[in-house]
Amino acid sequence: MTEEQARAIALALVQAAPIAIVGSIGLRGDPQIKALIKARHEGLKTFWFSTNTSSEHVALFREDPRAWIYFAEGNGGPWRGVALSGRMELLQDRALREQSWEEGCERHCPEGVNRAQLYRAPLHC
Repeated sequence: MTEEQARAIALALVQAAPIAIVGSIGLRGDPQIKALIKARHEGLKTFWFSTNTSSEHVALFREDPRAWIYFAEGNGGPWRGVALSGRMELLQDRALREQSWEEGCERHCPEGVNRAQLYRAPLHC
């Protein structure tokens, strides 16, 4: 398989996945794993995630922005996954939060868009 073919498969996997498994470094240096809603992405290089500002991982990424993101699929076919790494940026811009707000976000952020936290993760793959 060529690198171009591998990237195309990885991109298709990322496009189909609404949820990403995101790893961070805990406050005591231990690994922390969370599932985050993928708000949008730009190819395989930049991902946007939305969560509640009171979430524990907001504090973790403020302390240490290193992030590892994993997308996987395996229902009814071969198991495939793609792992990426980078640094999370916590964005405070209300207009950006509003752009990422979708129906159903209130399940995870009942206080509304004002309490939503948006991450941007420029990654290396």
